[in-house]
Amino acid sequence: MSAITAKASRKMKKYAVLTREPRCFLGSFDFSWEQRKLGDVVKEITRNDPESEAPIMMITANNGFIEQSERYAFNNAGESLKKYILLKKGELAYNHGASKLRPYGSCFALTTAENARIPFVYHCFSAENQNAEFMSIELNGAEIENQLRKIVSSGARMDGLLNISFDEYTSVSVLLPGTEEQDRIADFFRHLDNLITLHQRKCIFFTGRAGRLISTVNKKRITSSWEQRKFEEIAVRSSVICSDDTLPRVEYEDIVSGTGRLNKDIYAKQSSKSGIVFHQGDVLYGKLRPYLQNWLLPTFDGLAVGDFCVLQPQNADSSFLYRLIQSRQFDEVANQSTGTKMPRADWKLVSKTVFSIPSNISEQAAIGTYFTALDSLITLHQRQPFLQSPPDISLIVQLTPPFYTFSWEQRKLGDIADIVGGGTPSTGNQSYWDGDIDWYAPAEIADQIYANSSQKKITGLGYENSSAKMLPPGTVLFTSRAGIGKTAILTRKGCTNQGFQSIVPHRGELDSYFIFSRTEELKRYGELVGAGSTFVEVSGKQMAVMELMMPPTMREQQTIGGFFQQLDQLITLHQRQTIVYAVIRSIRKVILAERQYFAPPMVRKSP
Repeated sequence: MSAITAKASRKMKKYAVLTREPRCFLGSFDFSWEQRKLGDVVKEITRNDPESEAPIMMITANNGFIEQSERYAFNNAGESLKKYILLKKGELAYNHGASKLRPYGSCFALTTAENARIPFVYHCFSAENQNAEFMSIELNGAEIENQLRKIVSSGARMDGLLNISFDEYTSVSVLLPGTEEQDRIADFFRHLDNLITLHQRKCIFFTGRAGRLISTVNKKRITSSWEQRKFEEIAVRSSVICSDDTLPRVEYEDIVSGTGRLNKDIYAKQSSKSGIVFHQGDVLYGKLRPYLQNWLLPTFDGLAVGDFCVLQPQNADSSFLYRLIQSRQFDEVANQSTGTKMPRADWKLVSKTVFSIPSNISEQAAIGTYFTALDSLITLHQRQPFLQSPPDISLIVQLTPPFYTFSWEQRKLGDIADIVGGGTPSTGNQSYWDGDIDWYAPAEIADQIYANSSQKKITGLGYENSSAKMLPPGTVLFTSRAGIGKTAILTRKGCTNQGFQSIVPHRGELDSYFIFSRTEELKRYGELVGAGSTFVEVSGKQMAVMELMMPPTMREQQTIGGFFQQLDQLITLHQRQTIVYAVIRSIRKVILAERQYFAPPMVRKSP
């Protein structure tokens, strides 16, 4: 065992002890990763075939190998095409051209064609006895980039390529597991690409291809035609000014830019400012500096204070209108603003702009719901950077339409689970302590998934003489103060102190891992509605009225929960692998970058 592997092994053992988590290792995964010089495991390729009819391909930092015709309208290779390298499927190429995404070049394996002709300036090689897709993942990682930074002798040449030879490139050190583990990691990333594609669909939604895109998602549900309509035909601006003290105020500073989320409990604000009246279902759009992306789909009535357009849908669905104002086309029009120091979207221009929308309002609503379902998946996925073992393709298929039906619904947490607080036996009575009943405190809920055994335990007598409640296995512990929003799943019955509002799922209505995967939403809601002078605390009643977008069936919940359980398990497995960890983190950044929209904000109802 190498020094680096031994160090990683010690860290993992320590991590397992500290978190009191089961060690979730597959038999095929071990600590036998080896550090090798790249040149020892690859062989340079220089073959060419001027007569070949193989497609002409190039490497992009974002998408890997693409046909040159996708980037250029003509063949720009000229006579140099005779020198192009003939690459076969499974072989790799390193494009040592710098880009914003990859300043030290990009390496990819050819997987989309049996062979291809690629620029002779690329460094091409085969990796016998290695998984080519895994090699490309590793060679695009942060550790390799750090090594290349030291090797590259100067900036880019006149042709845009970095000054690095094949021998210099292959002098980097790589960390390699066994071939079976390589295969599993490569499979994971291949399936993860499907999820990224799912996110990207939202980015191209309003590009003119929307009708065809959505029709392919669910042909049975979406059948109506699309039509060209001016924006003023689907939305009108409200101009009713009011200063009613009973209505909450929404200002620019209350909205997290680009997310559609509130950053505070607006009912707790003390303000007498006048504003434009809005109602549930209206859409708020910040017209001052529109590039700041201050938008909101409120689920309550209130006043918009400041430079907002309050848009009232006209023969249009509000959720669809909310997505439309976030589209690239709308953004480009809105940012053709008036004013220099204080630019504002020009309503005259915006209102006359023509957009392509479904003629049927029910189809608009279905599309709005579709993207809400996508948002739910993305929200669940944000906190999960790893997989224990790659799911089979059927799972990925299930997680994409039409598995996501248009029938997701808002449910109150209290309707599908019991919210249970805790209690503390008298600390002065020794007979209440050092028993065999698990008793948890918020301080011991860290980043672990499961709660297997508490640090302190109480006796049966202590339990009977306190307000602590016995919680069954599958309960999701939720800290309600002293750090709101830490969660863990009980593996055996136990109880908590009063710093919890634990979630006990109703049988057949809520899956434990599904609600655990919604931790970020639970935390955000708890922080939003929590109150207190000494410390912020969220009550059980407040948690019970929290609304969540839910799948209609337990099967769908369990499928989603099971998927993210696999993601969670690999955190333990691969935290020791710094290179893979860095790559997966970079993929997570891509996912977050693609995530343009969030679920409607949650606010506390007025008393």
